[in-house]
Amino acid sequence: MMYNGKSRHIRRRHNTIRELLSSGIITIDYVKSKDNVSDPLTKGLSREGVERTSKGMGLRPRTSQHGDDYRNGNMKIVDDIMERYRDGKIPIEKFHISDSIFRTEDFHLIGKWLDIALQNGVKDLVFERIHRYQNGVNDLSFARVHRYQLYPVPIFKILAAKSLRELVLSDCDLMHVSLSSGVVNCHSLRKLSLINTHLVGNMLQNLFNSCPLRELVLSDCDLMHVSLSSGVVNCHSLRKLSLINTHLDGNMLQNLLNSCPLIVTYIQEYCSGLEKIELLNLQKIKSVSIKTRGGQSCLLKSKHQLLNTCLIMNLSSRSQSLKVLKIKWCRDVPTELVVSNLVSLEYMGYQIPELKTAGKSSQLKHSKIAFHCYDILNTAWFFKLRKFLSNSVSWSQISLYFCVCNEINMEDLQLDHVGPNPKVDIFNVNIHLLRKECPSFVDALIWSC
Repeated sequence: MMYNGKSRHIRRRHNTIRELLSSGIITIDYVKSKDNVSDPLTKGLSREGVERTSKGMGLRPRTSQHGDDYRNGNMKIVDDIMERYRDGKIPIEKFHISDSIFRTEDFHLIGKWLDIALQNGVKDLVFERIHRYQNGVNDLSFARVHRYQLYPVPIFKILAAKSLRELVLSDCDLMHVSLSSGVVNCHSLRKLSLINTHLVGNMLQNLFNSCPLRELVLSDCDLMHVSLSSGVVNCHSLRKLSLINTHLDGNMLQNLLNSCPLIVTYIQEYCSGLEKIELLNLQKIKSVSIKTRGGQSCLLKSKHQLLNTCLIMNLSSRSQSLKVLKIKWCRDVPTELVVSNLVSLEYMGYQIPELKTAGKSSQLKHSKIAFHCYDILNTAWFFKLRKFLSNSVSWSQISLYFCVCNEINMEDLQLDHVGPNPKVDIFNVNIHLLRKECPSFVDALIWSC
């Protein structure tokens, strides 16, 4: 909605309604009117009604009577707004309900508002943490924790919409419907996000087969009880897959990837149940981002050698097709990198990884290496540093961060010959505590770099 600045009063009323709709009952993030001139949100609402309701914003009612008046007032306003969109056939771009607790007798209003949004061509639909508290429980704080029920999402009705392009379901109930018989085809849906949503059986499989998804996000989900039949699931349209805080094993991960062989971007963050992460024979993969708390190894292999960007945190990785590689904070995991076509490398961490290439990498155009060292160093550490840097004929930037410096036995270093030193364009050394001069420490740095 656009305002030309002629009246601060109009903007003030608009902001009041926005605050009102951001209450704990319902949130409508973005509703776009057709002409962008009139304000369908505030049209027909008296100033007294708006001011009276906005004064209660952010308050937690202590008595059930006050609470009922507060909820009923808000819901009546939202219901009037939604009816105005229905009667005026005003297009809705995004419909968002979140962090809401309804009484049982009011639960039907969600279905009513959803119907209006679907009829008015909603493209972006978000359901987040919508609860119903049981009869006889008037304390909302108690209902949130002890006696609430998740909203049974009418998934068939939603997927039947012809305009829907993005759907987000968070803390929703899909168990009340049977997806085993298949889902109506939703040819318009492009992005699906399931957050803390219980999935069992072939729910995910039928969603794959019914929707030409381009992007799938699974966050805080348990996939251990989900079945994906090899050869049955076909999601060749999927280009981006994100698994966030999701529980699954290696077989499930491989079945999932086999069902989506043409993904371009794969994101995995802090997933449990995996001892080893294998990304095998992904025909179009170009970007991989993996984050874990440690203890997992990773094998990357692209059939057509298209993988060119990778961000790895706390992993051991192997790849023969990487071009851009970024690694941060590999603290407890021995890191071995097998790369051959590396063009850009960025590394930040406590350990010096073992970098293996097919000879010295002449393709490396950009490199930014930062080693943080907090222990007393010896000749073995400097030898390992030199061995790492010898994998390239030149480095863009090397940064070393030391807590203290100590004397180094240079005679032992001279016995270890690993070839000529590489060229380092920028060499940064930061020593936190320099209590005494250590000329052999400086000599060891020069020998290494």
